[in-house]
Amino acid sequence: MLSAFRALARFRRLRGTPLDPFGWSAERKWERRLLADYEAVLHTIEKDLSTTNFDLALALAAYPRKIRGYGHVKRAQAAPALAERERLLKAFLEPESAPLAEAAE
Repeated sequence: MLSAFRALARFRRLRGTPLDPFGWSAERKWERRLLADYEAVLHTIEKDLSTTNFDLALALAAYPRKIRGYGHVKRAQAAPALAERERLLKAFLEPESAPLAEAAE
């Protein structure tokens, strides 16, 4: 078993390249898509950040912390985290209009 790990260690320079033997599995493609989606969220935060939505931006930037584990465990944890991302992103992009002050008599 250790010899197999030594052989894999020699090929670590191939990680992330087109020659990566594990890089084209469905799981790795999904993980790269998650990363690309997170980078897009960060660009959205950067573009629309203000003092009024700062707390939402922090919560939105932190959603990947909830996606942990490997394989089916990671997929199971991703579903609620991605649902939270959509809820937070909607709130970030469409801030609620402040209630109008009542006119004083």
